[in-house]
Amino acid sequence: MVYDYNYFMNGVDIANQLQAEFTTKQQTSRIWMPLFYYLLDTAIYNAYILSEHYCKSRPSYDPNKRICGTHRGFRKALVNSLLT
Repeated sequence: MVYDYNYFMNGVDIANQLQAEFTTKQQTSRIWMPLFYYLLDTAIYNAYILSEHYCKSRPSYDPNKRICGTHRGFRKALVNSLLT
């Protein structure tokens, strides 16, 4: 059981690191808003993971080059596409 916990905990740690790096949380007096911000962060993180898997599944993928981009680049592209 300890081995399984340590093996699968790596994915949770990476998810927590990426969500903590760019967060949408803000101070609010409404009770439901922190839940909304958490769900928004989770949806953005999951979209980033899906875009990475899609990019890596393409035939032109080269592991030596960072074609897919970074998490920050993904966030910037997401904001730009939402604002246009």
